[in-house]
Amino acid sequence: MSAIQGTYKSTTPGISELVISSADDSNGQLSGILTVYPGAEGVDQVTLNITGHYHYQNSVGPGVSMWIGGWDDGPNLYVGMALTGTASGGSFNLLLGTGGMVISNDSGGDAFPWTGTFNKE
Repeated sequence: MSAIQGTYKSTTPGISELVISSADDSNGQLSGILTVYPGAEGVDQVTLNITGHYHYQNSVGPGVSMWIGGWDDGPNLYVGMALTGTASGGSFNLLLGTGGMVISNDSGGDAFPWTGTFNKE
């Protein structure tokens, strides 16, 4: 099991939880789910399947950089983010991220940029 796998709770409004359920250190591929609360009219909680890619600093850490992306065509919600983290005691307990969400609707759409942190449970 990769050290980045796990459940991370967000401290940023609009983003609730990032779950990295699968991560392969040999090729840098990851997948999981991201739960968001975009706050757009008619859209409450949305859980998105995400995929991504990551690299450890110098191939072994302690730092890691990653990107993730996901979408839901139901409310036409798209999300992307870049994250960084540093291992402490072999575990990534905190990830720092920046990214955004875009949701299309009858009036054209809304964009929600954000920056925040994810704390591992």
